[in-house]
Amino acid sequence: MNKDKQTIALLLSGLDDSYNEAICKGVDIACQEKGINLVVLPGSYLEREITENSDKPYAYQFNTIYSYVNESNISGLIIAAGSIGAYSNEKIMLEFLNQFYDVPKVLVSSSYEGFTCVNYDNTNGVREGLEYLIETGGCTRFGMLKGPSGNTDCVQRYNTFIEVMQKHNIEITKENICEVGLSDDNHEACKNFLKKNKDIEAVFCVNDYSALDLCDEIKNIGKTPGKEIKVLGYDNTIQGAKADPPLATVSADPVVLGYEALEFLELKMLGKQVDSIDLPATLVIRDSMGVSGNEYASLDGTKNLGDMGVDEAFSYIFYRFRGTGIDTKETSVYKTFAKLIKHLKSLLETDEIDNDLAEWIEKSLEEFLSTPATKYADIDHLITYIEQMQADALENLDIESQVNLEYIYKDIYKNILKSTDGNILDNEELHRKALVDMKHFVQKTGNIHRGNDYSYGYLLSYLDMLDIKNGYLYIFDEPVYREIADKFVPADEFTMKTFVQDGSLWRIPARHQNVAAYRIFNNDFIDGNRNSMVILPLFVDHFVYGFVILDLTDKIYPNCEFISYQLSTAARIIYYMKANARMKDALNEKTHEVEPKQDEASGIWNRVGFIKQATELLEKNKTIGKDTVVALIDVNNLSQINDMYGHDEGDYALKLVEKDMLDKLIEPYIVGKIEDGEYGFVTTLVDGMDEDDLITAIKEDLNTFNSSSDKPYNVTVSIGKTLFKSDSIRTLSECLEETDTELYIAKQSKPIRATKAARK
Repeated sequence: MNKDKQTIALLLSGLDDSYNEAICKGVDIACQEKGINLVVLPGSYLEREITENSDKPYAYQFNTIYSYVNESNISGLIIAAGSIGAYSNEKIMLEFLNQFYDVPKVLVSSSYEGFTCVNYDNTNGVREGLEYLIETGGCTRFGMLKGPSGNTDCVQRYNTFIEVMQKHNIEITKENICEVGLSDDNHEACKNFLKKNKDIEAVFCVNDYSALDLCDEIKNIGKTPGKEIKVLGYDNTIQGAKADPPLATVSADPVVLGYEALEFLELKMLGKQVDSIDLPATLVIRDSMGVSGNEYASLDGTKNLGDMGVDEAFSYIFYRFRGTGIDTKETSVYKTFAKLIKHLKSLLETDEIDNDLAEWIEKSLEEFLSTPATKYADIDHLITYIEQMQADALENLDIESQVNLEYIYKDIYKNILKSTDGNILDNEELHRKALVDMKHFVQKTGNIHRGNDYSYGYLLSYLDMLDIKNGYLYIFDEPVYREIADKFVPADEFTMKTFVQDGSLWRIPARHQNVAAYRIFNNDFIDGNRNSMVILPLFVDHFVYGFVILDLTDKIYPNCEFISYQLSTAARIIYYMKANARMKDALNEKTHEVEPKQDEASGIWNRVGFIKQATELLEKNKTIGKDTVVALIDVNNLSQINDMYGHDEGDYALKLVEKDMLDKLIEPYIVGKIEDGEYGFVTTLVDGMDEDDLITAIKEDLNTFNSSSDKPYNVTVSIGKTLFKSDSIRTLSECLEETDTELYIAKQSKPIRATKAARK
């Protein structure tokens, strides 16, 4: 990240629900506009009760990432305190907030005295919806799905509900109230709620998540949301708008909440006094309240939807553009929409429909639907708006023209439906591709064969499958054991093992891996462009292994927990493999490899001798300005040859590889047997010699042998190599780790079987 740019952090209770995702996108849009770096910390709830039967018993480890930000590495904080503290109390939340005492901060979805808070109005829209259900809908038997008492937004919505019920003398008992989670699966709670409230007529839900779960359970008992039981949600999510029936709700766009929070934080970072604010929230009437589109017009304060201007209508229908940061007036959607509406409105100014006008409408509709229009549209709003214009146009036409008009609008509705169906198919294909990408990501990142620093590169090598071009991996020297009640205290510096920049993987030499805590978001390895990044913890059970910082991409939102778990598992595998390698080295030192030994016949060293002699050759070549090739050779399918043809044949294959290798090397060189079936060599690169030519020559000799020998098996090798330049500051150990990685890659293409194919 650019050292000259400010960096702000956004703290959330995860990213895998649409509410937190929308807040994040709002903050990100504002940061992009202002050139501010953004670091997103998707932790978890504070103090949520965790039992042995919890589906995420170690989710508390996500909160370790909150400890990485302080006044030394960020300029300001936006904290979604309402979601983070939904299951805690005010004392715990204040302790949490006060750990960032010296950092300018703004809270969203919460209200705490002494803090600048940006919230939505939790009263007017809720009150308006409840009043309508009582006065117009005639409902008298109400219930509510309320949120956690630690969330101030939830408390305010509950209080508004009780206030309206008391005003109308509607009795509410404890059976009429059910507490639900904000982003949990609440189907079981909703099922029990309906069993206890068989005669319920209307339910207000604390958010759209719980409202949609309730609608599912209403259908499961054979009733229809909006008819037998009316449902009102809160938030106006895309899922609610696309539900069947569409969900009535209170529109409190979290994108705007995040955007405004950044505006307020910027003022605070300038040292200005900023007061808290409640943004207006408006009622959105849809079918789940049993209200038709025409009734919506009067409730919304608009006498006639058809009277809306293009900009007003576009905002009404395409409000989802607010979550993209796109200048909507520059989009093809806006331009073609304006053209279509212009032609449709011309129908209001004529008493007959000619062919030219019909063709203009048909063509402008095709142009409109060729854009991503139905992807961003609230289809319920779009249809309602078009229906109103149709009704207005009918008033001025004779019978024949009315029939023509019906055909025009029938075609419009049919094509909108086809476009919507096409989006569904496209989404299914995208979902299928995303699943394939995730499957490959899991396969690749879990396919680790050695415990060394170069293996950490596999954790980041395949991030491009998730559209991630930049990532930075920090690993603790030793895992940190942490129970749920333990305070997590980060170190003063961390070890960055590897990073990906613009899609290219870079492995960091051990001597350059230490990064001070105040520079984890802003150091010499991170490019100077403005960045939006997300930090994810690496943990398995009680052990924390480190963290990773990645590009904030669209694929991160639904998958951030999964990515964290997958990379965590890989990090643990590497840790145990490294520990196993250390134990193996210690054992070797206590047994037959205490002293360097060289085979008298072949001149091949044992492992200890190879390391010692190879190190001396590297140092010698550095002093005389000679480059050196470092390589590892693995005999493919040696176990197959031993099992199928006997160990004498296996020994024959090894001797053949040894001879081939020694014949091709030019003095001075060092060859060693690393383990059974694996050799290493270090050879000086002489003038006119290319390391690739050497590798090719070794393989070609074996190919020649295989084609002419009467052995029933092929002898093949996989080779990994690296070039040690004379001015290099790497050690032999670092070279071997890199070579080991190259060997692993080469082994992915080895023959599956040693046995020769039957000749025809």
